[in-house]
Amino acid sequence: MLRLCSAGLLALLSLAVCTLPASSAVQVRLPFITIQVGKPAPVAVAQAPVQPQPAGTPLGVPVPVELPPGLVPVLPPPTPAPAVVHPIPHGVFASTFKPAPGTYAVVFLHPGSKCAVPVTFTLPPGCPKVEVRAREVVFDYGKREVEIRFKICGKVAVNYR
Repeated sequence: MLRLCSAGLLALLSLAVCTLPASSAVQVRLPFITIQVGKPAPVAVAQAPVQPQPAGTPLGVPVPVELPPGLVPVLPPPTPAPAVVHPIPHGVFASTFKPAPGTYAVVFLHPGSKCAVPVTFTLPPGCPKVEVRAREVVFDYGKREVEIRFKICGKVAVNYR
C-alpha cells in the first residue's frame, strides 16, 4: 500500500511540475556587474563600488563615481582612408615642379604605355634648367644632369651624369 501511495504521489508531483510554466532565467554576478537573462528581455545592470557620500550632499543625489578600468569599452580610433595618388604626365610635372635638393618619389603617367609608373630620383643642390622632351625630363645643373627617361614597355630609367 505504501508503494502504491508513493507511486501515485510521484505521478501527481511530476504532472504538477510538467504543467508549470518553464522559466529559463539565468543570473550572472560579477564584481560591479549583474547580468540577468530570461523573460521578458535580457537585462544588464552595472553597479559602481559604494563610496561614502560627500559631506553636505543630501541623500538621494547622484554622486559621480569612477568605474574601475576595463568596464568601459574603448573603441580604437578610426583608420584614415588611404590617399589616392593619381599619376601625372611628365610635362605637367615639369611645369609645376620647383626643383630643390632632396629625394623625390613621383608617380608619372608613362607617355608610351599610359600606365602609372613610380619614379624615385635625387636632385643635388643648385638651380637647374628644366627641359621637357617627348619621353624625358632633364634637370640641367651645368656640369651635372639628372635625366628621367621613359623607355618602351612602360620602363623608366633615371640617369645621373
